[in-house]
Amino acid sequence: MYVLDGHERHTLEIEQDLRCICVFNPPVTGQEVHDADGVYPLLLDSDT
Repeated sequence: MYVLDGHERHTLEIEQDLRCICVFNPPVTGQEVHDADGVYPLLLDSDT
């Protein structure tokens, strides 16, 4: 498991075949727009 939850910069280097599954929580909706700090604002149920 590879978890990032603090907006950490990261690089993943592999030395063999790798299969990845990417999970977003909360899930992305397709309506996300970065703010000036490069962060997605929290969308409420009423926003979707």
